[in-house]
Amino acid sequence: MQIKSIISEKSKMRVLLIEKRNKIKNTLQKKILLNEKLLGFLKEKENLSIAGYYAIKSEMNITDSLKFLINDNFEISLPQIIKKNDSLVFKVWKKNTKLLKENFNIYVPQSKKESNPDLIIVPMVAFDKAKKRLGYGGGYYDRTIEKFKKNKAILTVGIAFDEQETESIPTDKYDQNLNMIITPSRIIA
Repeated sequence: MQIKSIISEKSKMRVLLIEKRNKIKNTLQKKILLNEKLLGFLKEKENLSIAGYYAIKSEMNITDSLKFLINDNFEISLPQIIKKNDSLVFKVWKKNTKLLKENFNIYVPQSKKESNPDLIIVPMVAFDKAKKRLGYGGGYYDRTIEKFKKNKAILTVGIAFDEQETESIPTDKYDQNLNMIITPSRIIA
């Protein structure tokens, strides 16, 4: 499949799947189940620098888990978009660090300290069993994952509702597969 065709197919899928995700009942039970799985997995990863995200739109909210890890002395960071068509920068988020809403309504820690994470937690619009993800279409996470992989081994963990799974995600040479996906009901590794 040609790249233009893949981009067009992904754009059509994205519209439908964002609409589908917006209709998912984001219950407290789902949030608790997913966060328990996420924390159970991350607590085994001592001394790792973890890049998370602060949920926007209808993304699965993992903020409580990140705050718990901050209190447990993990280095947690959140993404910042500095420049369009570039990779993300991860700013360290500490207990008393103020968050400000920046580009694309993303909350960013007001910290000068940047992180070089060992593990990146990735939000998504949809995923498939092969651990391919569909994002918002900006390519920020794909560029970022590719950049970090050039310098060291990193672990990428997608976070989603079970209902976000789709049969297959079309990909091109720029798309980065995830190492693992965590949903309220399972871990795909």
